[in-house]
Amino acid sequence: DQVKTTLETFEPFLWLSDPDFLMGLEKSRKPPEYRLEKLESEGHFNYLVRTPTWNYIKRISSHIAKESGLAAGHPRSPQLFVSDQTQQYLMASGRTMFGSMTIEQVRRMQILVYPNEESEDERPDPNQDVIECIALADSTGWSAVLEGPEPEILARFVELVTQRDPDILEGHDLFKFHLPFLYHRAHRHDVELRLGREGEKIHYRRSRMFVAEKTLDYNRWYVHGRDLVDSWILTQLYDVSGRELLAFDRYEVARHLGKNLAPRADQSRAQRELAELAGLVRTLCYPYFLQAQIFPFRYEHVILRGNATRINSLFLREYLRQKAAVPPKPEVEDFAGGLTAQEYAGIATDVFHCDVASLYPSIILSYKIRPAGDSLDVFRGMLADLREFRLQARNLEREADNEPDRTFFGGLQTTFKILINSFYGYLGFGQGNFADFEQAAQVTAIGRELLSTMMEWLRARGATLLEVDTDGIYFTLPGDEQTPDGWMEELNAELPAGVKVELDGHYQAMYCHKMKNYALLTHDGQLITRGSGLRSRALEPFLREFQERLILAALQGTPALETVYGETLDRLENGEIPIEQLAKRETLIDSPNSYRRKIESNARNRAAVYELALAARRPMLAGDSLRYYITGEKASVSAYDHARRLKDYDASDPDYNLAYYRKKLKDSYKKFAPLLSQAERA
Repeated sequence: DQVKTTLETFEPFLWLSDPDFLMGLEKSRKPPEYRLEKLESEGHFNYLVRTPTWNYIKRISSHIAKESGLAAGHPRSPQLFVSDQTQQYLMASGRTMFGSMTIEQVRRMQILVYPNEESEDERPDPNQDVIECIALADSTGWSAVLEGPEPEILARFVELVTQRDPDILEGHDLFKFHLPFLYHRAHRHDVELRLGREGEKIHYRRSRMFVAEKTLDYNRWYVHGRDLVDSWILTQLYDVSGRELLAFDRYEVARHLGKNLAPRADQSRAQRELAELAGLVRTLCYPYFLQAQIFPFRYEHVILRGNATRINSLFLREYLRQKAAVPPKPEVEDFAGGLTAQEYAGIATDVFHCDVASLYPSIILSYKIRPAGDSLDVFRGMLADLREFRLQARNLEREADNEPDRTFFGGLQTTFKILINSFYGYLGFGQGNFADFEQAAQVTAIGRELLSTMMEWLRARGATLLEVDTDGIYFTLPGDEQTPDGWMEELNAELPAGVKVELDGHYQAMYCHKMKNYALLTHDGQLITRGSGLRSRALEPFLREFQERLILAALQGTPALETVYGETLDRLENGEIPIEQLAKRETLIDSPNSYRRKIESNARNRAAVYELALAARRPMLAGDSLRYYITGEKASVSAYDHARRLKDYDASDPDYNLAYYRKKLKDSYKKFAPLLSQAERA
């Protein structure tokens, strides 16, 4: 393989609302060259400034900021400046990353770094620990495991990355562990990490990413000419819809995928884990690889940017192409969300689920909703194309006859479901130039009306409604009906064209706990739980398993709930529950130093996970997780005074607090057993 370099003409640009803000540029030392272009349509940003160099456009942007008193990124700034050179080039040229290439045609390299001290929940300290080996593999089938003196390992690593010349570097925890650890160990030995193309050094800056309700703080690393893909971030994004992962470290993700990691580095383990990493990233990254062929972003930026930001870039690219004026960012307004309701509490059998395929996108297209500022009507055309792609992926998932294909197409359609639903979210995105809060409110209002229509229709047919959530309804049939054949066709006849209800689930039983918290029993005996009230990451594993066994017993009608409790209690009393099942895993939301300051100012209570983090031998950061168990003899103890790291447990001298865990088990039984045993059955 050979990399070919071409030079192309590119004029950096920015949008401007008033050319008066350019006044005074001619008086500056070495005035920047530029040309001003009046855009054809009317709008707020109706001028385009173009320059021959990136330096010139940055100087002009700084001048406008100084003249207006508003930074370029301010919502009311008179300029709209895209500060990423690659994004500007892709927007102006109409190109995207990888062209028409498949992911198999792109050179991907996986990196695994093994330190001499390794722990599931403690990051190695580059000041104390050393690199034991580095394992590398790429998509051609080549692989290598580097061992020996640390300086030689590092030098050989740089040499091989340069030699193999990958387009993409992949790893789990690249940003928080692998690259920082490599960087600091290389610095200690005066080895330059010239991993970029053309021999460029790697560098980083502090960054922040928002994933659902979480904020991820991390060091954002850059390698010239190569994209970085961190499967730690991919798993965070993957879990937005499923909420199935209990933690995001490589060990937990491996367990979730049915893998088990050996405790120490060796050749066979490294080779196996490289293959597992390649498969993990391949599954999780593919939707983003496809999106990199749609959006004007580098591949790694497609992963790191939010859905609404990506959608905004499509608007800007098209308006730039058509030389149309761009509207300003809207004033943020509150509006009502979707319809959710718990219509039933208890256990129901023979349960069906129907939902509207892509409810909000369907409403937008069927009711011809578009942002007021979208004079070119770009919004609906893009949405229609992406919705069709998602429905194709969904059909392929259903038709798949093996688990890898089901997993692959499932992840694909879920990602695109989130993306197309983000078109609705974009309407309420305060940083979007084409956002429209009034239209966002209209979409949710129509959605509530449609769900209400569906609910009334099902009730009129004698169905019992169980749970309603934004775009779907769980229900049971009336006693004289065996199947809802024909129901959906009749219901769709009552709904607007383009809004289609589908019967997409049939379950043996369902337990409705509280709103957005329920459990489903499939016909093959699988239990599916939804909601933090039934599946919480904060619970000890043995309690999660106990609660699931209770619910499963209630849904199946056997064994008796007290039998499940008695069996679990006996296992606990007899020491048959492994310490790993008793230990709780918690993630640091604050940094340990921030926690310390809050404790000193009486701004919060003490917590076990933070006390352990402060006492850790190696530095802990926000986003890290720890596993610990409780010691002592009394049932009621302060966890922060009696917590001990799981890694410090001595199986030959068990010191976990039996009374404490016995009480937790009893409390869990007392909480769920009455609800399940007395549950009304539909």
